[in-house]
Amino acid sequence: MTDYRSIELEDEVISFVTHEVSYIAFTREGRRLDILKSSSFQPEIKDSEDYFTYMWVKALQGYFLLRQRYVESRPQEWFVIRELEPESNYLFYEEFLDELPQYLEGMPAA
Repeated sequence: MTDYRSIELEDEVISFVTHEVSYIAFTREGRRLDILKSSSFQPEIKDSEDYFTYMWVKALQGYFLLRQRYVESRPQEWFVIRELEPESNYLFYEEFLDELPQYLEGMPAA
């Protein structure tokens, strides 16, 4: 897999906007993610009253990992939690998606 740099973030998504041909996320800190591809990932749920779900995003602005918490079956806000900067873009989205479960296991608990 391509080497990459991981930048830790904690930027709340304040709005998702969809148009006929676009999907855009806007964040509290002023980021705009023009989403080209996205995949959701649900790790094993150990506590059905408090867990996270994730979205892996390829945007015009780069690659991002988003997280949403569910508490007592209620979805909380989405947060951009990582920006990943690969040395090469070639197949990075697909390669990292395959590695996402292991990557999340290595992340500190929220």
